[in-house]
This record gives sequence, structure tokens and C-alpha cells, in this order.
Amino acid sequence: MSFEYIYVRTFQQVNKVGRRQLTESEKKTANRIYNLWLAKKERDGVTQRDMAKEIGWTVGTAGQYMLGRIPLNAKAVSKFAKYLGVSPYDLDPSLADAFVSPPEDLISIEQQLEAMAPNDLRRLIGDLSRKLPQQDLLRLVSLLTDRAIDRV
Repeated sequence: MSFEYIYVRTFQQVNKVGRRQLTESEKKTANRIYNLWLAKKERDGVTQRDMAKEIGWTVGTAGQYMLGRIPLNAKAVSKFAKYLGVSPYDLDPSLADAFVSPPEDLISIEQQLEAMAPNDLRRLIGDLSRKLPQQDLLRLVSLLTDRAIDRV
């Protein structure tokens, strides 16, 4: 038996034992990411190297996530969502289950916005426009526009 055969055989066994199987939900999330990536690649002409560099991963890591070889966590889903310009919840709807609704005695967001000084409100909108994926930002602007029209 050659050293090379033993090494390859041992590596294959470690790979089989070392990784857990992805759940159906994780496989669907990886598939959504991969399909959106293919659409962006076709539309914008970007490469996987471009994506990996912008996200801050290696090409291999990005590929393994997209192909469902390693499980996605919330941080990875969030990074993909930002790069692809979608909401993390569009990629993985189960993320919403991790959040708890705030107590009802908290003042509403609308009341908080009304109480803010105009300069603070502009700063908040500027911060959100830089941090939110484009799709979420468009939803927010639509919601705020609807609220403004209702007040008139």
C-alpha cells in the first residue's frame, strides 16, 4: 500500500465523518443564494472572485456555502444578502423565527420617528441607506412615503 493511497483514503473518511448533513431548509437557502448569484453573474458580469473579495471570504468558502457543502449561519446569510441586494429573510425565511417581538408597552417606531429632531432623522435615514440591502431600503421608503401621505 502506498502512502498516497493511505492519505487519500484517510482524507475521504475524515470528510465523511467531520461534516454534518445539511437540513432541507439549509439546502433550500444555499440553492436560493446560488440561483441569485447566477442571475447577478449573468446580469452584472461579476466573478465569484469579485464576490468573495467584497464579502471578505476566499473563493472556496463562498463556493462551499453556495453549493451547500458547509452549513450557512445567520452572519453568512447576511453577507450574501447584502452582496446580492436582497433581504436576509428572502434567502432564509427561518431567520425571522430567531427574533422576539418587543413588549407592547414600548412606544411605536412611528412615535419615535416623530419625536426625533430633523437632523437626527436625516442622519438615521443616511445610515440606513448605507447599511440596508437595496430591497429593504425600497420597502422602508415606500412605507415612510405611505405614512406621510396618510398624514396629509
